[in-house]
Amino acid sequence: MGYYKMIMKEKIKKDLIESSFVKMKLAEECIDQIELATKWILESYQEGGRMVLFGNGGSAADAQHIAAEFVNYFRIPSRPMVDCLSLTTNTSILTAIANDTSYDNVFAKQIESLVNCKDVILALSTSGNAKNVIKGIEMAKKRGAKTILLTGQKGGKAAPLADLSIKVPSNDTPRIQESHIAIGHIISDIVEYELFKDYLEKDPLDIKEAEASAPVRIHLGEGGDTDYYVEKLGWGCIVNATLESHRYKCTIKKLESTNEIKVIIINSFYENKDYNKAKKEYIINNVKEKAKEDIIAATILEVFPDFKGEILIESNVPEVSGLGGSSSLSVALINALFKIKGKELPTPIECAYLSYHIERELMIIKGGYQDQFAAAFANGFNYMEFKKVSKNRKVDVTVLPLNIKPAILEKIEESLLLFYLESREIQGSNIHEEQENILTKNEEEVTNLRLEKRENILDIRDTLQHGDLEKLGKLLVKDHELKKKVSPKFINKLTEDVYCSALNMGAYGGSVCGAGSGGCIVLFCNKEKKQSIINVVESKGGVYLPCKIIK
Repeated sequence: MGYYKMIMKEKIKKDLIESSFVKMKLAEECIDQIELATKWILESYQEGGRMVLFGNGGSAADAQHIAAEFVNYFRIPSRPMVDCLSLTTNTSILTAIANDTSYDNVFAKQIESLVNCKDVILALSTSGNAKNVIKGIEMAKKRGAKTILLTGQKGGKAAPLADLSIKVPSNDTPRIQESHIAIGHIISDIVEYELFKDYLEKDPLDIKEAEASAPVRIHLGEGGDTDYYVEKLGWGCIVNATLESHRYKCTIKKLESTNEIKVIIINSFYENKDYNKAKKEYIINNVKEKAKEDIIAATILEVFPDFKGEILIESNVPEVSGLGGSSSLSVALINALFKIKGKELPTPIECAYLSYHIERELMIIKGGYQDQFAAAFANGFNYMEFKKVSKNRKVDVTVLPLNIKPAILEKIEESLLLFYLESREIQGSNIHEEQENILTKNEEEVTNLRLEKRENILDIRDTLQHGDLEKLGKLLVKDHELKKKVSPKFINKLTEDVYCSALNMGAYGGSVCGAGSGGCIVLFCNKEKKQSIINVVESKGGVYLPCKIIK
């Protein structure tokens, strides 16, 4: 037994040394390829893509292992989940494809339906000769995705097909697979850090400055996102989109030498239009007292009441525009304050509920939930549902990003026009109060209108994903007419004049943003008619705001 133990120890030592030796050679020979693979995967996630992995046997297990590090977390437990897919986890799909066609197609068939040009595929094959891996790489290239192969020293037939091949310098299958996992861990570590380094806790004494930004949103019809509607209808829904082009950025600095907060607000929309609105400065001496009327003070009071220093707010969003600007400002400031405190950032849902609490409950500003959730999630196009199912919150909010194909998204953006008409005549709180009063006085009639409106939002959601802009326009016009019935103050003379004039000029339809009675309006039209509609709206005093949707 003693001799056997000695032989076993030698075997263990030998295997560990061999494994270490292969990894040392990997560092010498493949570091550039691993760096490039990491860069491609990081860029894919930054541009809205994802990584898709596949392999057979032990390589299938390795693919699932690496995917788990991405979906869950590697070193940063507080960060959001990441979309990453291993193609060997759904046995029904695998066996259906293998049984009905061939095992050689089990990856290619899935890739054909799941992968697009923003994605990166990571194929694992120790030999590089697995037929299903080869076919998977070929299909991914047809779909426009970047292709990376983890393989052994020889590379096999798959190596020349992939855009990038990382060949572990060994012909021994166990050593190759051990290195594949090491490569997967390295990539997971770097990509996670670059995407989510803001979620790492830092020593607050070391942090003197922090910044964060949040987008504003447009909405395409509204099916009830306020407490009073959800209470009566059971649930509500909305379709909106956050803008890459219009946002609030907060930069905050801690200053040891002051006992006050200096606020500077710079709004480029008013540059050369209104000097008093283009730049504002004021001092907050008493946060608690100022919080009753100032959202910056209210947010500081709730998140970091001891903060002293300077806050710079930069924006290009018109005031009282109906784009949810106050919520975007609050969300950006919440995240910046968490950063300067050295704390983990709140999740999007935590940030949204906190922002809602500040605006709706502390400052008593009436309104719905969509603004805070749109700003915090910043997904681009969203479908949101609002349900009263939880005891500890009035309303539970579900945010579902709309899966719109890139070609359709481009078509939608080409047809979209955003205008600022005028500052809202009536405060949003007053409009919401009016809606609540009308619901109370005419409950049956308004409830029926609201149910019709909610059903229309579901049609808007589905039509948007199919890219049928003419049908979308008709549905938006229907939503507009229903909105006027449930809230007379929603519309004013200028807004209705612009809306009707745009329809007469050939616009498909549109939506008045926010609570209405001024602010911004969204229109959709054939791209050939955009300029003529712009000219008409500008002749009525509207300001055209070229915009981009977050992708």
